[in-house]
Amino acid sequence: MAITLQNLTEQIQKDLGFVASNGSLLQGSNIVPPAEIQTHIRDAIEDATTFVHTLYEDYFLVPEKAVNIVAGTNSYAVPTGLYINKMRRLIYDDGSKKYDINFIKNISDTPSLINDTYLQYIIVHELGIGYRLRFYPTPQFTSATFVKAWYLREPKELLLTTDEMDLPKQCKNFVLADAKLRCLQKIPGDLRTANLEKEYVFQRERIVSVLKNKVPDNRSNELQADFSDYNDSVVAL
Repeated sequence: MAITLQNLTEQIQKDLGFVASNGSLLQGSNIVPPAEIQTHIRDAIEDATTFVHTLYEDYFLVPEKAVNIVAGTNSYAVPTGLYINKMRRLIYDDGSKKYDINFIKNISDTPSLINDTYLQYIIVHELGIGYRLRFYPTPQFTSATFVKAWYLREPKELLLTTDEMDLPKQCKNFVLADAKLRCLQKIPGDLRTANLEKEYVFQRERIVSVLKNKVPDNRSNELQADFSDYNDSVVAL
């Protein structure tokens, strides 16, 4: 069953007693309105996303996303939804030649790559444009299929009440506990806060355990992460 923003909102309203027995919304200073509840849900999802990206990041792995290459152009938009520049792999494959497009660790090497046979890349931040993939040497071919990217994406943001939570389903109880605690922190002196703090800690520890167990014991055949080009390696232009 899909877990939507509406589902989460209604569950929190029910658990915290923000609705009457007939389903109508209660009013008062101790009632958190739906819009504010949804803000807390989004914040809770951000917290859960951090756990997923730290412990089970392959949940967000996008494989073999084609990069449309144009001859004579070396700067391209990064894949849509790229998470903090976590490019896991770039591959060149024209059917007869195949190789990994390596990340350039030292930008002072770029002049020497002008006449190189194999492409390499960096991620740059161009003022007024944003993050870009820049290839060296400049590609001398045009193709929508030769270059493919493996990368980690951002989860889908919950904007509409019908939007579904883009996290492992095991994260649901953590998101609920986190959001409910945020709601009660807006209500001074609420006696349920202490119990919810314990529930939050329990669900946090549980989700960490669950996500750790999702990582295969033998990852020898899996795609290895290239951590060299994360945010601290982005070049600002």
